[in-house]
Amino acid sequence: MRKEYVLIAAILLCLAVFAAGGAAGNFPKAALLNGDRGRGAALFTNICSRCHGPMGTDHVLNPGSADGTVPPLGPIDRALFSRDPDTFATRIDPFLQHGSAPEGPNPSLRMLPFGDSGTLSQAQIADAEAYVMGLNGVDRSPIRSLLLAAVSYVILAAALWIAICAALLTQRGKLKR
Repeated sequence: MRKEYVLIAAILLCLAVFAAGGAAGNFPKAALLNGDRGRGAALFTNICSRCHGPMGTDHVLNPGSADGTVPPLGPIDRALFSRDPDTFATRIDPFLQHGSAPEGPNPSLRMLPFGDSGTLSQAQIADAEAYVMGLNGVDRSPIRSLLLAAVSYVILAAALWIAICAALLTQRGKLKR
């Protein structure tokens, strides 16, 4: 009867691993990376400044949008801002990944889906995010919690796997207590 419990535990562990892996896939990949503000500045100058202006501060005209301008990024909308780098990155990442359309009847300019289209790599998106965060006085380098959670999860899964294997070997008499 003990073998059945060990087998059930192993199956549940595998299901948990697959479920957690699927949930981890929902996190924005760039938000897991520590971007480089210097590389982000170069990307911003070459790509983003066309619509957001130099240093993200200009109110570039966007006819057809609700307020007639492209939103500035320095300072960024307070609803997106956070002093916590994890939160800040997670809030701005969807705009770079999936793009956005401003409110209004027919805006001329829309945010491009840089991640979805593959125009920028996840590392480049992380760099751009680091630059935008820096414009707002937040250092991206402390982002660690998601990576630490992933490492902790792997360690926990490995420990459980070892415990299950030890239990099976003990039952078979191949491992002495």
